[in-house]
Amino acid sequence: MITRRATLAVSAGLLARPALGQQGRLTLTLLVGAPAGSAADRWGRGFAPFLERHWPRSSVAIANIAGGAGLVAIRAIADAHPDGKAIAAISTPFLLAQAIETGARGLIERLDFMGAVAEELIVLVTAPGVTPDLASISSIGARGRLGSPPPGSAAQLAARSISALMPLELIAFPSASTARQAVMAGNLTAALLPLPDALGAIREGRLQAVAVSGRARSPHLPDLPCFGEFGMPDVAVTQRGFVLPKGVTALMREGFSEALEAVLADPEFTAQNSAMGRTPRLIKASAWSAEVHALTDALQRRWDAEPWVRRS
Repeated sequence: MITRRATLAVSAGLLARPALGQQGRLTLTLLVGAPAGSAADRWGRGFAPFLERHWPRSSVAIANIAGGAGLVAIRAIADAHPDGKAIAAISTPFLLAQAIETGARGLIERLDFMGAVAEELIVLVTAPGVTPDLASISSIGARGRLGSPPPGSAAQLAARSISALMPLELIAFPSASTARQAVMAGNLTAALLPLPDALGAIREGRLQAVAVSGRARSPHLPDLPCFGEFGMPDVAVTQRGFVLPKGVTALMREGFSEALEAVLADPEFTAQNSAMGRTPRLIKASAWSAEVHALTDALQRRWDAEPWVRRS
């Protein structure tokens, strides 16, 4: 449960901060709803230098506000003063799923979705020595186990979506890294993982890739069949992007939007993300907001009909 007291404590500095730093320099705070060293934290810290590069006279400080699977940070940004100085890095569908699970969907309406800048596909993997074939894996049936990252993540939602085609026992792990370790150790028949969390091990031969999400093959693994080739359903991919509190001025919103466009045109940003298994892709504010709200509605219907975790 996310309490008002907890979020007031973490957001107090954001509410009180002046609009500009010394000598007119724009000082931004990028909130990350996860501990230092986590995948979300590494993503935020990797993006910050590009934002500084492409938003003139800006500097970016990272603030880690862990708790509530990212919702404590989201409440902090929703409560922040709308001067455009506080920005939160988020990923969907995980944030949306957590809000729905906890009855905090109202938080989504208090956010200004400014744009997504990268996508992460889902890859089905097995350990070396296992026949890397969808039919062989599916034939194991209930004797086998299919792992994924935490409930509400794109990979865990994908596992539930394809469970009729792969009738394995579904096991959600605390993180993608723990699920990866379990399949490499032979404790799982297979796992669905975000591509950035599996790509290195695939290239090193510590994991075997079976298929990747989407209706077209991934440029990261061009010889690997996609889910669509097996008649598997489309699944949500992870999108990484940024939100502001509602009410930020048009001038600040435009400045941030222009900076995001410039970052996506930066060859170094493209190369960095491509090397890590992400697909750089800009979805601008209006289009992403529409996508997010449509996905939230779809997840709510899914939660009401068939929750992805057991209700308490």
